Amino acid sequence: MTHVDPSKLCQIELAVSNVEAAISFYHNVFGWKLTDAKMHDYYILDVPQNCNFGIALVPKSSTSIKNSGITLYFNTNLRVQIEKLALSNGGHVSNRPAIPGYKKITFIEDPDGNNFGLID
Repeated sequence: MTHVDPSKLCQIELAVSNVEAAISFYHNVFGWKLTDAKMHDYYILDVPQNCNFGIALVPKSSTSIKNSGITLYFNTNLRVQIEKLALSNGGHVSNRPAIPGYKKITFIEDPDGNNFGLID
């Protein structure tokens, strides 16, 4: 059986309808600050150096992921096997974007519309 190790969580994306309001909310409530880094329409939040994952705010208007407000990304070298298992268990591949200079990403959508990104 193929497994994705939860400790391999590497990215959390939060789909937001108002970026400025979200930046203010996450800063004021959780103390998370916006970094100077920006990738496409992603607004990257600062995390401690010992944190194993990044957090990004993504405008809902720019994302192709419509069903899930939060997308969890996992590093794995089992992307193809997991994709096949997802398809055979009621899920489907929702998107395969090509991001130049970045690793291969596959989006898996579970039967309830929750999205997971697999990065290899």
